[in-house]
Amino acid sequence: MIHKDNFTETMDGIVTLLRIIKSDGNISYPPLCRSIMMMSCFMIENVFWNTVKNFVLNPAVNETVTNTIETELADKIGFGKAADTWPELLTGRKFDFSKEPFASLRVLVEERNDITHSDRISYYSYYIDTYEGASSAYFTALECAKAIEQHFNGEGSYSYSNFEKVFYPPEKILFQRVLNHAKKNSIQHLTATEFPQNLRSLEEYQSCSRRSFEEVASNIFGTDYEILFNSSLSACEYSIKVANYFQDSVYSLNETQKKLVASKLSPLFKNLTMKKMVHGYGVRFGEVLPHVKLKIKRLIFQDHHGYMCMPVRDDLLVFIIDTNSIELTDFIKNV
Repeated sequence: MIHKDNFTETMDGIVTLLRIIKSDGNISYPPLCRSIMMMSCFMIENVFWNTVKNFVLNPAVNETVTNTIETELADKIGFGKAADTWPELLTGRKFDFSKEPFASLRVLVEERNDITHSDRISYYSYYIDTYEGASSAYFTALECAKAIEQHFNGEGSYSYSNFEKVFYPPEKILFQRVLNHAKKNSIQHLTATEFPQNLRSLEEYQSCSRRSFEEVASNIFGTDYEILFNSSLSACEYSIKVANYFQDSVYSLNETQKKLVASKLSPLFKNLTMKKMVHGYGVRFGEVLPHVKLKIKRLIFQDHHGYMCMPVRDDLLVFIIDTNSIELTDFIKNV
């Protein structure tokens, strides 16, 4: 099939990538899935800009409105603002972002922005950077393209219906539904339902003594602690506190075990940056959102959900992150 434009070329590319993800078990699929989400956003924006461009060529469009569009284009208006204001300006009707497919458009663009600008490591990444997440992004792009053209040009207007028969979406599920499922799934799987028997009480954890990491790090990890943590300490923008329970327990480990603990703490420290927390994953009201790759789970004490646990082989690290600090609270052996 001869392509119509870069929209159909992108359709072709996405369908090819989805086939690869589905059939090749040896590839690292999260980067490809994220690429498909970004390509899907490109498709939507591409149709929007082109549809508006053709619409304003209609002599029936008010000249003042056309001038406003041209001025905002020259000022490099963003897609989000244009999608919020231009449909009503040109047709008298807004896009309804409370309904599909535009509800999915909104969250897909937010997800794309997180991926592109935030280097996001989200608590639900493991469950959305998947074949299902990517295919739903593609289906959302097709549905949005159809809705955009029909909004401006009337029912039945869709330039790519024949191409969609060739480059058809493997699953017809919109992105909002898949994203909601990913978030729900991650919370269900990443909440500890059974407490280890030797976990201390919330009162003990809240009343224990604490010192700064800098004060005790060389005692806990030896004089090479800076080498063990390498760049993670310099990247961490949160202050690090150490409770006496953690200090006493880790201090008694052998050197190999201490290095293993450091290898688990290092990526956690490295991701504690103000930029990442502000972008909506990490700390919200002093509560930690779980990190899948580190296998972190939430410990739900009664009336307090902030403590987390992270496995270190047969042992368990207990910690809590506040709005600007992390506390290493306990290290429970032989869970």
